Amino acid sequence: MYLLRLQLRNYGNFDRRSLFYWGREYTKGIKSGQDYLELPAVISINIIDFKFLETENFHTVFHIREENEPGLILTDMLEIHFISMVKWRKHSKMDLENEALHRWLAWLDS
Repeated sequence: MYLLRLQLRNYGNFDRRSLFYWGREYTKGIKSGQDYLELPAVISINIIDFKFLETENFHTVFHIREENEPGLILTDMLEIHFISMVKWRKHSKMDLENEALHRWLAWLDS
């Protein structure tokens, strides 16, 4: 299951809001009495047009990882992407036209 959000303005607490929307969508995936194994994975994609994370990367992906062993992921049920249009515009001058994400963001930004 995918959750796509476009956010043009920063209203604050975007990290918490993104996690809240992911959680709300995740809990919709099961009904009372169903087995937890029936819960679908939820991939949240947040396309934002403001400064948010302290990284140079325009595309970041988060999972739940063990602190001392970052290669150990608790579950593949949670994946949250942030795509910063502000940072992408700086990268878009590079030769990225062969990348599908770049072409998609160029169309979105036009």
